[in-house]
Amino acid sequence: MRTLYLMRHAKSNWDASYVGDYERPLSVRGKKAARLIGKFLGRTAQIPTLIICSSAIRTQQTLEIASKEGGWGDVETVIENELYLTTKDSIMGRICSLSNEIESVMLLGHEPTTSVVAGSLIGGGSLRFPTGACARIDMNIDNWADIHPGSGTLQWLITPKMLNRKK
Repeated sequence: MRTLYLMRHAKSNWDASYVGDYERPLSVRGKKAARLIGKFLGRTAQIPTLIICSSAIRTQQTLEIASKEGGWGDVETVIENELYLTTKDSIMGRICSLSNEIESVMLLGHEPTTSVVAGSLIGGGSLRFPTGACARIDMNIDNWADIHPGSGTLQWLITPKMLNRKK
């Protein structure tokens, strides 16, 4: 079995000064959300072996804040341009290319791709990933190369809003 975490970047700041969509930073609310998700993953010891993060500013900021708050800043991280404005097929291909030494991976990216990939992996349906949301999908495979639609089971999907209610 393999574990896949899919996470959408936290809320971005549309009012900030930025050149284009790629450079848009997190909002104050987004920073708080990243801290909540990071703490949740750290507190529940659900920390991936590898993190693959979109190179967009808001995804990198989400990762930096979440990993610091959750105490999982030492996890191997790869920043990839290909995760920005990507497709389901591209993500599936990237997952298939993972080394089998990696037991769990987090993909930190964007919508609508995150929802589409999650829905495909769990065999259909529609999942909503608001900003900052994170899902755990247990993959019923031994090798990442064997990933296919329907090969996963959704264990949970958590949002910053849900975590904020628990306070």
